Amino acid sequence: MSELPIPSTIDDVTAEWLAAALGVDGEPAPVVGLTAEMFGEGVGVSSSLYRVVPEYEPGGNGQHPESLVVKLRSVEDFNAARSHLLQMYQREAGFFSELAPRMRVRVPRCWHADCSAETPDYVIVMEDLAGHRVVSQVEGCGLEDARAVIDQVALYHADWWERHDEMNDLTCQIPIDHDLYLQVLPGMFTEGWEAAQRYLDVPDAVRDVAPRYAENIPTMLGMLGRGPRTLLHGDIRIDNMMFAPDGVPYVLDFQLTGAGNASYDIGYFLSQSLTTGDRAAWERELFDHYLQALDAAGVEGIDGDSLWETYEMACLYCLIYPMAGAATLGDTDERTFALYQEMMNRSGAAIADLDLGRLIP
Repeated sequence: MSELPIPSTIDDVTAEWLAAALGVDGEPAPVVGLTAEMFGEGVGVSSSLYRVVPEYEPGGNGQHPESLVVKLRSVEDFNAARSHLLQMYQREAGFFSELAPRMRVRVPRCWHADCSAETPDYVIVMEDLAGHRVVSQVEGCGLEDARAVIDQVALYHADWWERHDEMNDLTCQIPIDHDLYLQVLPGMFTEGWEAAQRYLDVPDAVRDVAPRYAENIPTMLGMLGRGPRTLLHGDIRIDNMMFAPDGVPYVLDFQLTGAGNASYDIGYFLSQSLTTGDRAAWERELFDHYLQALDAAGVEGIDGDSLWETYEMACLYCLIYPMAGAATLGDTDERTFALYQEMMNRSGAAIADLDLGRLIP
């Protein structure tokens, strides 16, 4: 995407490199030094986040940022290799380069985005949203925040609603029913299921569906790929939101950008970002709020009943997330354990409450 070398580690992000990344029209920014500190451990596993504070020439900071975030490949080789296999780094770099300026959804400003086709190396240099409010996915998302997230998801979806040819031309998305997923996910689930039984408390509802889940992945993805199709974020969860003072969230983390049925993102968000009790109490209200937000964003001819059917399948399919996470557990931090345990619990509750086992007999 550019001639600037792609950093493999934060040590490769030098003052000279950052000056070029922040430069305008070939003119480097006046960066003469920097400090960098890792943050966000336990929030995600596919990337490493660093808060970078540049030092500028005297009087040279001008319009340049006082601090910024640099996002690199995971420091764990297993996570980096799997993310590269699923083209997650390519998708996020492509989103910021190709799509972000064309979207109504609120996203951080990006100065530089690039990735390697041959290795897991990639880099995003973006706006530092420190000071914006965050909500822990482990603790769960409240009703008003959930509505605000859904409003952003509706804008995201409305911009690409049924624009099939244009979505197919995008290089930063992989359709949810793509052969890549059909080839990779059954083995990933099986590996994760073995790990989950070692590391996590597994709800009975999950134990019931897990033995037949992997063989039914083609059926699930087939349904999740049906219309109405739109551009999917693919990882809509409350850990990937930062709320501005006006209550509107910035949406983060575009590594799973794809195309598929519109209800997928909503199923993932409601089943994984709300506590089990709150999801059960507010599920229908928030689903209806999504339909209303789509209408307000300009989408016509919405079939709520059809979207609800696919929403249920999305809630079942999203068991893949805690299973994939379980495969990375072992010598890891307490917050990561808590996150995947909570995701497992919430998947189990959704499967039981909605009787989702009936979808894969």
